[in-house]
Amino acid sequence: MAERISELGDPLNARERAEHEAAAGAVAVWDVIVMEEVERSLNDTSTRIPHVLYALGVRGQINLAHRPDEYAGFADATAFLSWLFAEHNYARLSRALPPVQTQREETWWSPTNLLYPETVIKKSGERRPFDFEQFQKSIARAMRGRARWVTESKALANWVMVQLEGQRVVASAQLSAVTTMALRRADDIAYLRWAIATKGLTSISEIADEAEDLIVHPSVRLRFAKEGQPRIDTAAPAGDVDLAARLRSLAAELEGSR
Repeated sequence: MAERISELGDPLNARERAEHEAAAGAVAVWDVIVMEEVERSLNDTSTRIPHVLYALGVRGQINLAHRPDEYAGFADATAFLSWLFAEHNYARLSRALPPVQTQREETWWSPTNLLYPETVIKKSGERRPFDFEQFQKSIARAMRGRARWVTESKALANWVMVQLEGQRVVASAQLSAVTTMALRRADDIAYLRWAIATKGLTSISEIADEAEDLIVHPSVRLRFAKEGQPRIDTAAPAGDVDLAARLRSLAAELEGSR
């Protein structure tokens, strides 16, 4: 593959040579060219799952606003399935893409003074002190490159903690299950990255089914508000401005009556 990349590269200009102190013969290569070459090398019968995981990892990070259409990345499960069923990928599995369903939303903000578990029990039975920072990093890896992933990974970790609040001892299986639910509600691509590993999906058809279910049976979408804004737990249809305004007005009235 290195020879192929060299063929596709452009010579460095004077500024690039000065900035990078490049060795003789170095070339400049667009990141998307590297991505395509890696995908091409992985696209065979022995590396199908790594091929898909690589695409979810890299195409899931491409800045959607500043790329040509062919490099637009994966905005959601529909975009991922379009790539998966492309002629040069897994066209034999191709099926009609389901229509996108109306997705409801829930606005949530992290409460203060969260209580974290003290102990986590691994599948092996080993007991370890619970490390929230390490747990948050695991969510950040799944969210990497998505919109607002740095701040939202922390918010998601807090959301999981709220679901487990009051439990001093938790099982790793509990953490995984609640995190799976949280990611499904937050971002299609982050969820697929996580689900392939934690559910042990071993075939492209299983991954396609998982992505299709995100479209046909979407979870209520989690939206994270800034701390201090009214917390509205009532799920409202996306874009229902009138309902959202009524709920905010009701919250203000209740606050004023205290």
